[in-house]
Amino acid sequence: MSTTHAETRRPGPPGRGAIRKPILSPASVALFLLFLGGAVLATIVPAGIAPPEDLAGSTLTEAWQAFGVSVVGLLIMAIASGFLYARTKEIAMLVLAIAPTTAGFVGAVVLLAMHGFAAAYPDAY
Repeated sequence: MSTTHAETRRPGPPGRGAIRKPILSPASVALFLLFLGGAVLATIVPAGIAPPEDLAGSTLTEAWQAFGVSVVGLLIMAIASGFLYARTKEIAMLVLAIAPTTAGFVGAVVLLAMHGFAAAYPDAY
């Protein structure tokens, strides 16, 4: 008598989702370029108004102007990446809205504090 064995199936690898290709719509590219423009406005322009290394030459008014320009640039960054998140529902766009803007705001406060201290105590440096 011959015995037949039931065919056994081994489980394959777990199912994986399809890899999505990024779709670059003109609106998304424009929002990202707006984000980059806000980053330039938040970092490079304030450094030109009140350079961090020129503590003795910059006034407190220039430091406040640099802080204001930096905050405007950070708001542009946050709004652009917020719209990107609303369009794409990608969590990376939300992180792009939160992390750089928070770091930029902390940097702007530090720049303002440095120049404020240098203006209040000119002989300290």
